[in-house]
Amino acid sequence: LDGVDIENSIITFSNCIIHNNGEHGIDARSNATISILNCTIVQNALDGVRVSSGTTTVLNCIVTSNSDEGLDVDGGTLNHSYNLVYGNVSNNFEGTSASTGEITADPQFVGGGDYHLRSTSPAINFGTDLSASLTDDFHGNPRPYNGGWDMGYHEHDSTQGSIELLFVTSNDGYFTTEERDRKTSMETWGFAVHAIASTD
Repeated sequence: LDGVDIENSIITFSNCIIHNNGEHGIDARSNATISILNCTIVQNALDGVRVSSGTTTVLNCIVTSNSDEGLDVDGGTLNHSYNLVYGNVSNNFEGTSASTGEITADPQFVGGGDYHLRSTSPAINFGTDLSASLTDDFHGNPRPYNGGWDMGYHEHDSTQGSIELLFVTSNDGYFTTEERDRKTSMETWGFAVHAIASTD
């Protein structure tokens, strides 16, 4: 099934992550009017975004690793700019072409199913100002951070990836079950977490 299948509606998606669906990530049909702002659309079985009717606008999104096209226009109107569109299996663009501010480069996700951005991602500070529509990201963190708008559902904080946690409850340098749960939680936010053995 599609992640989102829209007909005869006016709707805005913002700060969404749409991934691993059985067909299209977003399928705009039957005179839909859709705005897709700062979303991450990844690893869907067909197109990332398919437009066959109506008007769709895509801004500040990451559309990558979908099994058919990234942005596919079969009808209607697709307005798009300031997106990262990369690594979609058939084509990044079908029925349209790269527009203002759009880049085709590896977004550099954290990896392992974590779609937060690494500090070296080209999507950081490369988006356009959407302050009229958005003030925060998926996690409620403020947009923009550090003077620029990021692409995708998450606004990268430059302090992420630099935190090292010290656990002193054991001497072997391995995580306990409780510590492992805390580690997983921190990694979800994009932090690097390491085990350090106590010296006691």
